[in-house]
Amino acid sequence: MNNFPTNQERDLLHSRSYGKERREFLLKFLHKYGKIYVNRRYQLQTKQDKDLMWLIKKGKIKLTRTHNFSCFATKYATKRSAQGQTLVVLAH
Repeated sequence: MNNFPTNQERDLLHSRSYGKERREFLLKFLHKYGKIYVNRRYQLQTKQDKDLMWLIKKGKIKLTRTHNFSCFATKYATKRSAQGQTLVVLAH
């Protein structure tokens, strides 16, 4: 599993129209790279993306949350702060 998609592959996530082909592309992307970062600026938004909502509803993918417990997590962070990121992963 390669951890870094190309810029073209990332652009395809955003540029494809909603439908069966895009859902298949999303699943292939997840099989290849294992995760998609969502719900941040310039990323896919789960509340607005019809294909992501459909795949979550059908149980094919799930949302997970990761945390980076670091004093360098944000610009104004303290040692106790954490920076979280939501991911979409395959539901096994």
